[in-house]
Amino acid sequence: MSTPVHTRIADALARVGSLVRYQENQRTLAEGLSPLQARALIVIRRRKGIRVGALAKELLVTYGTLSAAVSSLEEKALVTKYVDPEEHRAVNLELTRKGAALARRAEGWAGELLAAPVADMGQDETGTLLASLLELIRAFERQGAIAEARMCFTCRYFDPEGGRGARPHYCNLLEEPIGNADLQIDCPDHEPASAARLNDPG
Repeated sequence: MSTPVHTRIADALARVGSLVRYQENQRTLAEGLSPLQARALIVIRRRKGIRVGALAKELLVTYGTLSAAVSSLEEKALVTKYVDPEEHRAVNLELTRKGAALARRAEGWAGELLAAPVADMGQDETGTLLASLLELIRAFERQGAIAEARMCFTCRYFDPEGGRGARPHYCNLLEEPIGNADLQIDCPDHEPASAARLNDPG
């Protein structure tokens, strides 16, 4: 009997993920960081600040594990902590100037290994792959397995059928059609779509 397709997909993702993590690890170690610290810097930069609890949830680690990583980042003068003025029990994180510069560099580390293979695939195949991965992430979000990403599929500006041809979608913020290869997974301009839109099977 053939191995179930979901098992083969998981195996394929694990193999690529191992290579990407290895590449990321080499770069983070060269900068004196752990992979978790590097990912934390990237998310804090993209969110323009975030609560410690929300960051731990997004990175799929415990609060204690993240607190240790944040303490190290503080010692390296890469992040600062402050109490949320609206909720005194919550602690927010922001990047220092040094941390922001390092976070900008770190954003590209994980993807460096994929640049050449993806370029060889062609835009149509790349777009299909990206859209499929985002659908997979969306399925995990619905299950509550991972924190919600700020992706096109869940944004109020996104119209999945508003374009045409090779660019079948439409972004009402950009006011232009977009293709699968243009889809974003963590857009800074993301605004959540209505529950009715997200629950519409069409």
